[in-house]
Amino acid sequence: KGKYTRTFENYRHPVIRESDYGGPRAVLGSRYKLVVDGDEPGQIQLFDILEDPGETRDLATELPDITRSMEVQLKRWQDSVLHSLTGADYR
Repeated sequence: KGKYTRTFENYRHPVIRESDYGGPRAVLGSRYKLVVDGDEPGQIQLFDILEDPGETRDLATELPDITRSMEVQLKRWQDSVLHSLTGADYR
């Protein structure tokens, strides 16, 4: 039917591995920012950027539901990026 205008082949990330989710990363919402320190496993921080723009008070243990929700949001975003890097979006 149609003809592809581009071909895509990614030789660096042909498959997704658990290690691809590592490293420092963050996700920013309208009020909260979740920060994951990639150097220390399990080190997750949550900041209220409206009340604490300097990010001095970690709220991760005080607000576990928001922390978990933002972790899921970050993982879904990473899934979509890694899925795209395998070339799956271009097949």
